[in-house]
Amino acid sequence: MPKVSIIIATYNYGRYLSQAIESVFKQTYPEWELIVVDDGSTDDTAQIIEPYLHQLRYEQQSNQGVAATRNHGLKLANGELIAFLDADDFYLPQKLETQVNFLNSNPSLGLAHSGWLLVNEQGKQITTVEPWLNAPQLDLETWLKWKPVLPGPMLFRREWLEKVGGFDTSLRYAEDKDLVFRLAVAGCQAGWVYQPTLCYRQHKSSKKISKRPQVLAVQKQVLEKFFQRSDLPDEICRCKDDILFYSLVWMAGSLYDNGHPQEMAKYLEVSLQYTADTPTEIILHWIESFATEKHQYSEQLDTKTLVNQLQWQQAVFRALTQTF
Repeated sequence: MPKVSIIIATYNYGRYLSQAIESVFKQTYPEWELIVVDDGSTDDTAQIIEPYLHQLRYEQQSNQGVAATRNHGLKLANGELIAFLDADDFYLPQKLETQVNFLNSNPSLGLAHSGWLLVNEQGKQITTVEPWLNAPQLDLETWLKWKPVLPGPMLFRREWLEKVGGFDTSLRYAEDKDLVFRLAVAGCQAGWVYQPTLCYRQHKSSKKISKRPQVLAVQKQVLEKFFQRSDLPDEICRCKDDILFYSLVWMAGSLYDNGHPQEMAKYLEVSLQYTADTPTEIILHWIESFATEKHQYSEQLDTKTLVNQLQWQQAVFRALTQTF
């Protein structure tokens, strides 16, 4: 019986799939099984995977979205630990060994998290992401405020995924954040492995998809729905406004970075409802948050271009004239 079940959910990513599969075969930890669930691909995925069929389990389904695809893989899994891998990403060789050892040494934890390498479309490194620098403690407040959620660098105890019912299949986006929030509320403790374990590929669609207005709108809805729960700890309820402020500003930065200034301004203006800071403090936080978002991708924020943008100026005017 394998210790770890690795689930690759794929949809029309045949051009990257071989590298993802090969990265599993190169793991220094041997006790694993690989399950590939094809969510109704219309490209050459079936042909790409054919040479590997004797080394993995391949399942096809009609297109249902990533949440249902991962849940399908989870039902097929035999391992007590579960790892997810998107078909356009790939593992570093010691991913499983490092995280399995970490969970073995920390039996109270239900989730191991780590850093990742941003790589370009060809798989060449752009930068190293060390999310623990902003989020040193993986408690519920940190998950909600900083959202350092990416399934690929994580390793889950299966029992916890089953306890919360897996991914919410009603969500087409932000299903991973929703899952981690629910795990944290249920009592699943998490810890950092302070090294990268995944290569997170940036290509024409991957970066832009996560920053589309409709995707960020779903993330906002997930967060708002979360705060409607009746079982939240008192300390989380008390910092609700702070969490929503940080989240809305982060979403605004993502919208700005993806060329949606009108939507950016709307999110900044809504964020004003959730802070009692002075206008100067608010505006400085907006700029700092935008710069941090750029820095994650080894880019610099062009402050001059930002402050000269009409939509930014409108949001700043609202901050300066709002009655606190």
